[in-house]
Amino acid sequence: MMSVAGKSLWGAAVVCLAVMVVCLLALRVEAPRLLGVHPALKPLKFAISIGLFLATLAVLLPHLQTSGPVRLGLAVVLVATNAVELGLIALQAARGRTSHFNTATPLDKAITLTMAGAIVVMLGGVVAVAWLATFRDLVACDAAITLAWRVGLWLFVLVAVTGFTMVSHGRHTVGAPDGSAGLPIANWSRTHGDLRVPHFIALHALQVLPLFALACRWIPVSAGARLAIVAVACLGYVAGSVASMAWALAGRPVV
Repeated sequence: MMSVAGKSLWGAAVVCLAVMVVCLLALRVEAPRLLGVHPALKPLKFAISIGLFLATLAVLLPHLQTSGPVRLGLAVVLVATNAVELGLIALQAARGRTSHFNTATPLDKAITLTMAGAIVVMLGGVVAVAWLATFRDLVACDAAITLAWRVGLWLFVLVAVTGFTMVSHGRHTVGAPDGSAGLPIANWSRTHGDLRVPHFIALHALQVLPLFALACRWIPVSAGARLAIVAVACLGYVAGSVASMAWALAGRPVV
């Protein structure tokens, strides 16, 4: 039977799916552009990302060696903080206002600070999960998948580095104001460095690496060889994350 923690995380992921549908419908309605794109695009992207994150944690939490109340507490923190983040992003989009780095009015500033506070608390929850996953064995996980979970979790924590770098710059783009020509959907700058690229890469290590380790089970090699393959993939992913950060800070576009 699924625990309350698992139900909370899966339920929140389903809510994110509903938000995605609403945003997709909203994209069909004409609206003044925000930084050159439809205002519904940003909550759509965040609904997808947050939904994936919460669903991923719903899969991981049962493998943690800890008590039910601790799992529930972690789930509540993760759901509540991401609900605040997504809710305020959607609110600002509905108001026709940017959500991040916006201190133009007292309300905008309060929303920006509230989102920042929610992110800090959420990262604290992820650090707790990463700590438990690193210093205790993961239940029913082999060495390769355990390694992938651990690297993915700590890379997710390092998302804070890209996040705080964006805050210090007051924008996503390096070398120009936000709003320059961007890639379809992602909207990453095609003319300047964009800190959202390393942010995205580190953010989704938590899905990519465990899925890669799971796929490696189909390779007809020993457990030790499979662990080595996953270890190399993890090293490559970390190197790619660092390289993409350096590339963005150098002001170079992703393409």
